[in-house]
Amino acid sequence: MTTHDIIKAAFPNANDEICSFILWARTPYPFGVITAKSLFSAARRFKRASDNNIQLCDLCDRIAENNKTVCAKCHKALTT
Repeated sequence: MTTHDIIKAAFPNANDEICSFILWARTPYPFGVITAKSLFSAARRFKRASDNNIQLCDLCDRIAENNKTVCAKCHKALTT
C-alpha cells in the first residue's frame, strides 16, 4: 500500500494535493517515523475536522480557535 492508499482509506475523496498536505503537514514525516496507523489517524482526524468546518492547529493538531492557524496553547508558547 502507498501513502495515498492509506489516506484514501480514511478520506475517500482526497485528491493528490490533500494527500500530500496530510503527509507533510499532519505527520512528523520526514523527520520522524510514521506508521500506517498514524497516517490513517492523521487523515481521519483531518477529514473529521474538515467535515465539521473546524480549523486544526498547524503545530499540535488541537482545535485552533477563532479561525486562527494555531491553538491558544501554542499561541501562548510562541508569544512568551
